[in-house]
Amino acid sequence: MHPIIAVCILLMVAGAVMALRWGHLAVEPPWTVDPEAEVPAPERLRRVLWYAAIFLYGAVISGLTVLGPGGRLVMRLLAVTAGEEAQGRVTEAEEIVGRITVDGTRVQLRLEPGIRDLATRRLTGCLGDATLPSVRARVVAVRHVAPS
Repeated sequence: MHPIIAVCILLMVAGAVMALRWGHLAVEPPWTVDPEAEVPAPERLRRVLWYAAIFLYGAVISGLTVLGPGGRLVMRLLAVTAGEEAQGRVTEAEEIVGRITVDGTRVQLRLEPGIRDLATRRLTGCLGDATLPSVRARVVAVRHVAPS
């Protein structure tokens, strides 16, 4: 077994273990919820950002343990099941079908941060429109959450 595939399998197992170990836990905010109380705007902003941080941490961890390694394993599975006529062909990314290389993994890892970047900019844009008071604050939030 190639070391890259072994690492991907270990990361997928680690993600499954984390999901089984902590997936049943409820998210409990650090504040008390009183439906009668008036919540000031800065406190509402803090609460929204707290939930956004929880969401983003979960997305990063799941991406590192499931999306990246799982995508690499799917690529390997597709290469194995492609048949003899596809083996050795050059892909659009200038990689050879059937060959496990660090460069092939790098190509995939360069693609996934682009998808993550797009998703976090979308999330921050949505949150920014609803919660951040100025254009300057939205720009700072986008640069902090999804640096280019």
